[in-house]
Amino acid sequence: GKLQYRYKMLGLDTGWVYTQNREIQFTTLPANNYTFLLSVRNSDGEWNKNIAIVKFIIDAPVWQKWWFILLCGLSLIYIALLIFRYRIRKAHEEDEKNSSLYKILMNLKLKALRAQMNPHFTFNVMNSIQHFIVNKDEESAIRYLSKFSRLMRVILNNSEKNTIPVAEEVKALALYLELESMRFEQRFEYEIIVDGSLEDGAVEMPSMLMQPYVENSVKHGMLLLKKKGKIRIEILRQDAFLKCIIEDNGVGRLKAAENNNDEEHKSFGTSITQERLSLINVLYNSTMSEKIIDLYDENGIGAGTRVEIYIPVN
Repeated sequence: GKLQYRYKMLGLDTGWVYTQNREIQFTTLPANNYTFLLSVRNSDGEWNKNIAIVKFIIDAPVWQKWWFILLCGLSLIYIALLIFRYRIRKAHEEDEKNSSLYKILMNLKLKALRAQMNPHFTFNVMNSIQHFIVNKDEESAIRYLSKFSRLMRVILNNSEKNTIPVAEEVKALALYLELESMRFEQRFEYEIIVDGSLEDGAVEMPSMLMQPYVENSVKHGMLLLKKKGKIRIEILRQDAFLKCIIEDNGVGRLKAAENNNDEEHKSFGTSITQERLSLINVLYNSTMSEKIIDLYDENGIGAGTRVEIYIPVN
């Protein structure tokens, strides 16, 4: 018949719910323990004191169970540890690689220093000083020795640094060229041009990078020249690069090679510098490069050499 019911879902309903329907649907019950209470009113209008009780459990899905959450947490921690260990191992490998490259670079710097202040140059300087003393030109001898000691001090100071201001490199080059020009009795002249924006010392370059090329210009270009020699050095800012130019009007590399018997030292300085460039590029992810251009006159005869070095700057 048309009986009236009342029900209550403990934990869900705050009071009794009245209905005459014989079916009740709960479609979105969350996971929990439930107790369903049901009572009916008889034809006399009295509610039955015997309340029907139905207990049941809505089970949580797997992804909400504590053991699944714990397993996921432990898995994430394990994956994080694996990633951390991998990155630590890669960092150690990179450190070892950089350490090895750094040692090689330092060795090359020492070789470059020996190439710049090679025994031939030192011996020739001492001969020049002796020549001045024998000819009783004490003033020239003292001036020459003073410049040589300054050059030695500058190069030794610069050799301790990876990079130096452009002005320091220019200072060392000027001292070297002045000594060589004095030694060869002004057989060649030189010119050093520096971009005005580089004079504040903010821009730096690898230490002792240009000197081996300048030494080659003097030794292999000027000595065989019949006319007045000239060496031009220019350092300028070109877009994102520092462009260093060493140009001479010497006899050229081919002619110099034909007349050069010192095979051991012939290209030692420049080859060391080329190795330094390659290693610096690997070590610091840089893009330094060099370009050597042979110059010829209108008759196709060697008329000098031009070296261009490109150094990226910020």
